[in-house]
Amino acid sequence: MGSHPEQQPDWANLEVLHRKTLPPRSNLALYSNAKDALSRDLAKARSHSLSGTWKFKLSDSPFEAPAGFESTDFDSTGWNDIAVPGMWQMQGFGRGPHYTNVQYPFFVDPPYPPYEGNECGSYITTFDVPELLKADQLRLRFEGVDSAFHVWVNGHEVGYSQG
Repeated sequence: MGSHPEQQPDWANLEVLHRKTLPPRSNLALYSNAKDALSRDLAKARSHSLSGTWKFKLSDSPFEAPAGFESTDFDSTGWNDIAVPGMWQMQGFGRGPHYTNVQYPFFVDPPYPPYEGNECGSYITTFDVPELLKADQLRLRFEGVDSAFHVWVNGHEVGYSQG
């Protein structure tokens, strides 16, 4: 399991909102020809969905997340399966959903998130880039991360975002 870092974590640092991200833009699909584009059929777009079943581990705080899970040789066989996209609380994990009009389920001290009792999900998936896309510039798009996330590809951190 992880431990408290010596420096302030990204998700608790107001100076860090994003790292290695592109500016926000509308969601556009790329197609190989006009006929496919006019069909608006996303199955014909030049994209590859990572939706599906991923490996998932819930921790009580980011500091308790499994150390080294981003490594390509990490063994996640004991982890749960989870549907992505999907809200882990609606799939039987965690304490949430935590939106309430009565008592917030943890101590709130804006803009400082709690270090303890702040659930953290770790996700792992594997995929092969389709031959059709291997010569293209590839981008990951996340449309529903709750709070903040770091992304690693093949063991290398490729970005961070929050909000």
